[in-house]
Amino acid sequence: TAAPVDGILVGEATYRATTNVIEYRDAAPVEAKGKANPVPAWEAVARRAGFGFDVEQRPRTQLVGRERELDVLTAALDRVRQDLSPQLVTLVGVPGIGKSRLIAELFQIVDRDLELILWRQGRSLPYGEGLSYWAVAEIVKSQVGILETDSTEAAEAKLRASVTEAIDDQQEAGWIERHLRPLVGLDVALAEGGDRRAEAFAAWRRFLEGVAEANPIVLVFEDLHWADDGLLDFVDYLADWASGVALLIVGTARPELLSRRPGWGGGKRNASTVTVSALAPDETAALLAALLDQVLLPAEVQAAVLKRTEGNPLFAEEYVRMLQDRGFLVQTGGGWQLEEREQLPLPETVQGMIAARLDSLEAVDKELVQNAAVLGKVFWTGALATLTYREPFLVEEQLHGLERKEFVRRERRSGVAGETQYAFLHLLLRDVAYSQIPRSERADKHSGAAARKALTEAGERSRALHAPTAAADFFEQALELTAEDDPGRASLLLTYAHTKSVLGDAPVELAQLAHDVALASGQLEVAAEALTIVAQERWVLGEIDSAIQLARDAFALVADLPPSRTKAFVRVALANRLWISGLEDEGLALAREGLAEAEALGAEDVAANALRGIGTVRAIRGDEGGLADLERSVELGEKLSDPLMVHLGLNNLANMLWHFGRIAEGAGKLQLDRESQNRFGLTPESGTMRWLQGEEVMLLEMSGAWKECLRAAREFLTEMGDVNHYLVGPILMMSSSALMAQGDVRAALADSQRGFEFARAIRDPQLLHSGLEIHARALLLDGQRREAEELVDELLALTPQLNEWFVKDLPWLVLDIGREQEYLEQAKSMPATPWLEAGVAIAERDFTSAAAIYERIGAKGSEAIARLHGAEALAAAGRRAQADAELAKAQPFFAAEGAKLYLRRCEALLAAAS
Repeated sequence: TAAPVDGILVGEATYRATTNVIEYRDAAPVEAKGKANPVPAWEAVARRAGFGFDVEQRPRTQLVGRERELDVLTAALDRVRQDLSPQLVTLVGVPGIGKSRLIAELFQIVDRDLELILWRQGRSLPYGEGLSYWAVAEIVKSQVGILETDSTEAAEAKLRASVTEAIDDQQEAGWIERHLRPLVGLDVALAEGGDRRAEAFAAWRRFLEGVAEANPIVLVFEDLHWADDGLLDFVDYLADWASGVALLIVGTARPELLSRRPGWGGGKRNASTVTVSALAPDETAALLAALLDQVLLPAEVQAAVLKRTEGNPLFAEEYVRMLQDRGFLVQTGGGWQLEEREQLPLPETVQGMIAARLDSLEAVDKELVQNAAVLGKVFWTGALATLTYREPFLVEEQLHGLERKEFVRRERRSGVAGETQYAFLHLLLRDVAYSQIPRSERADKHSGAAARKALTEAGERSRALHAPTAAADFFEQALELTAEDDPGRASLLLTYAHTKSVLGDAPVELAQLAHDVALASGQLEVAAEALTIVAQERWVLGEIDSAIQLARDAFALVADLPPSRTKAFVRVALANRLWISGLEDEGLALAREGLAEAEALGAEDVAANALRGIGTVRAIRGDEGGLADLERSVELGEKLSDPLMVHLGLNNLANMLWHFGRIAEGAGKLQLDRESQNRFGLTPESGTMRWLQGEEVMLLEMSGAWKECLRAAREFLTEMGDVNHYLVGPILMMSSSALMAQGDVRAALADSQRGFEFARAIRDPQLLHSGLEIHARALLLDGQRREAEELVDELLALTPQLNEWFVKDLPWLVLDIGREQEYLEQAKSMPATPWLEAGVAIAERDFTSAAAIYERIGAKGSEAIARLHGAEALAAAGRRAQADAELAKAQPFFAAEGAKLYLRRCEALLAAAS
């Protein structure tokens, strides 16, 4: 009695048992007999759809000549269900050869199965008309149940419910939802390069795996020959990485795909490519007979049709339709009958056949078909009515007639609530209809403010979907349609500049133009953000002073404005430019102001960026409280499920732990970072993983694993090639240091020279200090003392930059050239760290104390060098027993690491004792 009229209410047990096949909505709790309290209830709404939009086809005949190809598809479906092993099957063939028919046959098999098998289908749109990852978006929106007409709130609720249902872990679900939002049109946040794309791929995969854990799923990617590289990469990635679920991926493509990607699916045991070839003559004849309903064509006509068909089923189908449209085939009480005519038409191509059919339509019907073609393969009555300035019911009536003539079909489900959805019977029909529209009329249909809006939205969506190349193209086209005095031009220029920056271009002129346009129209926040981009690019180019001034100018534009995310962002960006350039006091103060502003606004990403800078500066100054700031930065990154933010925080945290001599703890943070990036699905080629790889090389050198350091450095440099990555300089320096230990002076000098030149070119103070020190050591080892001392002069004249290599290696250099006192004088103004304590001990020739410090912090290479120096000093002082004791601790380490430079000194010391 509690159920609504014609409604069904169920309890919790039934709800949980059937929620995967029935869609429910919450109902008011019900007073039930025998229950003290009201019990939860749910109202059944509808059977969950096992398929998405645009999947229905109505074949006119039985399948002819495609049994082998269908067997491959059904066998793959059986395999994924039995083995829980995803499979990728790609159907490749020319237009009209039968790829869509095979998909339709597989769908019928899926639909008849007693088990609920989900079917999700997405298509790639022709170049210039679609968006990156459109096919994935269609699949996800279909799974989630989002309609084009849903409000933002409704779409968000559907997405959250779907993700929560598929993914048990709350934190992972939040991360996945964040990456699905732009896919379904809820967010347009900027995606930054390959790392973000790799992360998005991982999130999309995990969602689809979660869905497939409940029910087998078939994903159909239509027309992959039109897909951009991003979508092809995702399909390839999904087939390669998905595991442990019943997931069948089916793609359709023309042969052009294999020209673009000769190795498509190559090397994967779970991937196969099926070439859908032409029908044999007898198969074509059988198809033609079935289409004609046993009407016999004149022998010479049938022979000509079979020859021109060349085994293409669509040609045969369209030929029969053309005969019907033009009155050659007429329907009588007993079926179809061929009218006697002098000559039947014989078009040369299937495109010509379709064009002939279109030409046979009344002018008003042909125009409607062409207008529908402007909207795409799938379209809705409301949109078509708007485009044609007609009442929807009149359009509906006209479409009904076109459906009877087999130009379009009405879909059972619609992606727009309250709208009837139609689709062209096949894509080639839509293409021919569109191609018949004169170009000038096409421009009219696509022009004006609507086109600019559509292009901008397309760009924003592509950018959010990690396709910056496509986004840049859309923004460029939108700008061409934007008047110079348009108020939105500055923001569009800024967005375009951001996108070009992601692509690795240097959009200095573009960002400068955005700044100028915004400033002229009083859009100060846009102008400030644009100038921040200019400052960043100047910094990358090594124009440090210019970059700092531009960052100051950017902040000056918003300094007097009310608090905003942009203001906080620009403030923190200036702070980072300042403290990393040695202007630590001003940078720290600005970062703290930016943090307070970001926290008040709830801008957690800006807050994390500010905390990272604050924590690093505090730690550099010897305040271990800065480590807590860095931990908070990491926590915010974890909360936002942002792998880049997590990586940056953990990277700085690891380096600052090393700064305090906590090598093992820092190594643990690097390992945690690697595990985190793996969890987010980032590949070894991604920027964060590359950075981690470089940091691990530096950790090896610091801890004394010189052999492994040299191997890892070579691997890193080889993989980077000619890429001007920031860490190329430090890795060259680590390689040089390891080569010096091995006694390969020539190779060490070559690497130190390259590393030093790299540091000079980019003018990063921290890197320049290390470059000067390591190159000076290599020069000294090569006998170039004067050149080495010139570099030491420059180094000691600079403001100390506290990185581990400055305080770790400089003491040995000043010791070798007799300038210990200058080092000791500088040390007085440096914050105390174990590295500095050991460096002072070395400069004071207290090698035993230095060795003990290095042993405590785990710097085995530095410990061995200190013990060797101590042994030499003790031997010179006549304390042979103590010298031998130190030597006994150092020599095995040098032998294990192949450190010939130091082994020769050990041997000389032993020889002097004999």
